[in-house]
Amino acid sequence: MSRAGWSQGKLSPQIGIIASADLSRHMLKNLLLESGYGARCVNRQQLQECLAQSEGRPDAWLLDASDPDVDDLLEQIVSHSDAPFLISDEQPPALPSAFGDWRRRMLEKLEELVASVASEPLADSALPEAVWVLAASTGGPQAINEFISALTPGLPIAFVYAQHIDIGFDRVLIDALERHRHYPPSLCRGEQHLGKGTVLVMPADQQVRFLPFHRVLETCKPWEGHYQPAIDQVVGDVARLYPQRCGVIIFSGLCDDGAFGCRVMQSCGGDIWVQTPSSCVSPDMPNAALATGAVTRQGTPRELALALSNRYSLNAQVAAVQLAL
Repeated sequence: MSRAGWSQGKLSPQIGIIASADLSRHMLKNLLLESGYGARCVNRQQLQECLAQSEGRPDAWLLDASDPDVDDLLEQIVSHSDAPFLISDEQPPALPSAFGDWRRRMLEKLEELVASVASEPLADSALPEAVWVLAASTGGPQAINEFISALTPGLPIAFVYAQHIDIGFDRVLIDALERHRHYPPSLCRGEQHLGKGTVLVMPADQQVRFLPFHRVLETCKPWEGHYQPAIDQVVGDVARLYPQRCGVIIFSGLCDDGAFGCRVMQSCGGDIWVQTPSSCVSPDMPNAALATGAVTRQGTPRELALALSNRYSLNAQVAAVQLAL
């Protein structure tokens, strides 16, 4: 099946397996088939012929890192195909008691691999210059609405909105944000992209995974810890994937979730802003962020929106001047 066919949702993706060890090959194939994927084992002699075919070529490749020829095989794949690949160093366990953990880790990696098969890349015009997390809990929706209302339209930023909320009430956030036509909101379901000028709302029931090329994937796992969504996790993941091109704004909230994420954001060269505690319904989250010593700016939601607008509008003006020179 072609990648085009898979991207249109016609069939399960076909994954080519390259592993010289019989046990690895057998267990990887069984794992794929049991999980609903197509699987095709390809040895070194078959690879060249397989890559030359336009039909029946795997949509993605899974290579065993312990294969002595893995570097040569990967070079052939990259030279003759644009299919994504995963080199796995997760060897099948010898003990049955370790099988469950191995299976879970492999399925997490396969989720990312399959997401990259189905993904259509963003057009260059839609790529964000930066990704900012908007984090809030109690009192957050009011503050976020005030913030977005004051933003200059057309900023080259993708926003990720992580708001503590009960499962099943995500739609309430979307409905509250839909009046902001310059920054359309969407709830993260399945796979989506972080495009500039959009607000991606984190679901309360499922974790999300931030992937390369501005892709975001909803997983089947609940959030870990006491809060849904877990702001520390969201902020940390964004910071690691977009170093020096990211930021977080901690708005009103009744807990300390986000404080650890602020430290990660700081270590990755991102910005940490907070809503002025005196303007919050609940100041605990901004105060916890301030206690880290990582905060670089504070203000009311409107003041923070104007500061962000000025920064990225100025960046656009500078780029235009440089282009004209």
